[in-house]
This record gives sequence, C-alpha cells and structure tokens, in this order.
Amino acid sequence: HCPEQVKERVKTHLNVHTEALQAHYLGIPSWVGKSPSKIFSFLHDRMWKRIRGWSDRPLSRAGKEIMLKSVIQAISIYVMSCFRLPVSICDKMRSTILNHWWGVEDGKKKMHWRSWEWLTTPKSMGGMGFRDMELFNQAMLGKQCWRILTCPDSLCARVLKGRYFPSTNFWNAPMPRNSSYTWRSLMYGKSLLERGILWRVGEGKTIRLTKDCWLPNYPMMLKPILPLPDDLTVSFLIDEEKGEWNETVVHECFDEAAAEKILNIPLCYTSCDDFPAWKHIKTGIYTMKYNLVTVLQDWKTFMAPRVQMAKVK
Repeated sequence: HCPEQVKERVKTHLNVHTEALQAHYLGIPSWVGKSPSKIFSFLHDRMWKRIRGWSDRPLSRAGKEIMLKSVIQAISIYVMSCFRLPVSICDKMRSTILNHWWGVEDGKKKMHWRSWEWLTTPKSMGGMGFRDMELFNQAMLGKQCWRILTCPDSLCARVLKGRYFPSTNFWNAPMPRNSSYTWRSLMYGKSLLERGILWRVGEGKTIRLTKDCWLPNYPMMLKPILPLPDDLTVSFLIDEEKGEWNETVVHECFDEAAAEKILNIPLCYTSCDDFPAWKHIKTGIYTMKYNLVTVLQDWKTFMAPRVQMAKVK
C-alpha cells in the first residue's frame, strides 16, 4: 500500500537488507487475500485435530465442558484479536464444538437437544456459558480499537494514523474501499465501541456536539432546538475564560431537560483533553470481563423470555 521509494527509505532507516514475506507470522496470516475463508480454515482444522486427540479419553460431562471452553475455544483467541473471522469459519467451529458436546455414535451425530443460543447463554440466565465465536470476535477487535483510541502514541496507532486517518482522529476515521483486511476488521470492532462509549468532557474540542455520545444517563443523542452544524464541538458551550459552561448558550440551544444535564457535568479547572469511557462499568475502562454486556444486550431482549419459559418447563 505504499510506493517503492517509501519502502526503500524504511529499509535503509531500519538497516533491513532482505525483504521476505512469510505466509504466517506468530501463528497468524501475514496477509489476507480475496478468500478469507480459505486463509482462516486452519483454525477449524486445528480445533478438529485437538478434539480427535482427546477422543480416546473418556471424559465426564463436566470434563468435556472444561476441555471445550479452556482448550478448544482458546485456539482462535489470538487470531480473533487481529482479524474478523468469516461467518463460514465461525459456523464450522461452532459445529465442531456442538458435535463433540452432544457426541457421536457409530459415525453419526447424536441429537442436539438444545440450540446454540441456549448453550451460549450465560449461566446466570440458565444457559451453559459457551463462547459465541462471532460476538467474542467483535469484542476482541473492540479491545484493539480501545487501545488505539486511548493510546494514540503507540507504534500501532501511529502507523494506522499515517495510513488511514492522517488529518483526523481514530474515532472519525473513514474506511476507504482499498483498505486492508486488518483495517476493515478494526472498523467492525469500532462499531461495538460506538454503542458503549461515553465521552468525558475536558476542553470539549474533539467531541462533536450532536454526533457523539457525551451526556450521561441520556437515552438519545442530543437534539438542539436551533439548527447547528454537524461538526460543531462541545467547546461551543464552554466559556474558555471562566472555565465553566456558558449557561446562556446552553439554554438557547437545548430544552430544559437536556440543558440541566449538561450544566450538571463538572468541568476541569485546568486544561485537559477529552477522553473516552466505557459507560457500562464504573471504572470506565473497556475490559473483556464486561464488554460482552453490550454485544448481548439486543440478544437478551429477545431470548431471555424464551430461556425463562424453558426453565419453567
């Protein structure tokens, strides 16, 4: 994705005399072509081989559960943190786990008495707590996006900024048609962050007034009563000389309910940058222990009544 002159300058600066591209590096593909399903097929094969290695060892139901969760489902974690896996690969891995969980007799698969949705339901809701591959993949990519967003000076963030968003920040970065598979995967994880990020106001110069989520405990995006530009930032509502909200402007632009919530947000006495927070936990830090709450939110709305009915039966 860069001219040969740039490559030569980088090689000279790093004192690299030989350029070689391996198919895999640290267990993940070095590049993804036009057929991602073919590139990532090794994950399903690796899981199947590991299961076959345990097929001659009798395991109890609890032992099989631990083996599937701790060994089999852990095989793809590193790849999931870098790339978005195709749906076909996730389906194959799901079928492998289901077939081993319910068992095979005389070369034929046994009856699957419960659905995959029930197996991936948290145990607190009556399920088995298995990992849904697609949802977990998006959560892992969301964690990478969180690092880029909160650590813009890291080497990875600086490389991506120079390539994809040199004139803006990661939150507003576009996805060009010629973008790499890695960048498209990160944009897939970013869509999860957009559902759970709450911006904390510092100077207010990087938070878009009506496009970003920055008002706590407000069920919708801000809708001003006056027409405002889409690129207007929160700093428009702040009196920079006094370091406090400009109450006159706030009341002129928003209704009473929104204006009251805005004026209740404390501002820094000293100059500080705006920063993101994960609104689903008190610490505001995106962690894998709690991030699936957002991914499963829509699912719970439709599936929780069914799970409760199944428990009653």
